[in-house]
Amino acid sequence: MARGEFAARKLKEDRKRFKWKNQKYMRRQLNLKRKEPLEGAPQGRGIVIDKRTCEQKQPHSGLIKTVRVQLIKNNIRVTAFVPGDHAIDKIDEHDEVLIEG
Repeated sequence: MARGEFAARKLKEDRKRFKWKNQKYMRRQLNLKRKEPLEGAPQGRGIVIDKRTCEQKQPHSGLIKTVRVQLIKNNIRVTAFVPGDHAIDKIDEHDEVLIEG
C-alpha cells in the first residue's frame, strides 16, 4: 500500500477497485435487486415447461437433472435444479412446482 507524499492517486484507484469486492456495493451498483427473477422473495411458484439435463463442470462428470420453469408472478422463465435420486421422474410437464433461492 502506498504511503508516500504523492500516493493519493494510487490510493483512490485502489479504493475504486476494491469497492467491487463489497457485496452490498456491487448489488446496489448493478441493480441486481431489480433483475432478480423472484423479485426479493425467498420462494416462488411456477409451472414446468420442460425437463432438461445439464453437464457438470470439471472435474466432475455426469448429468444434472433440471427443469425449465415459468414463474407465475411475472412470467419469467428460469432453470431449476431437481435434487434427489429419481426426483425428475416424479415431475411432469405442466406441474406446479415451488422453487427457492
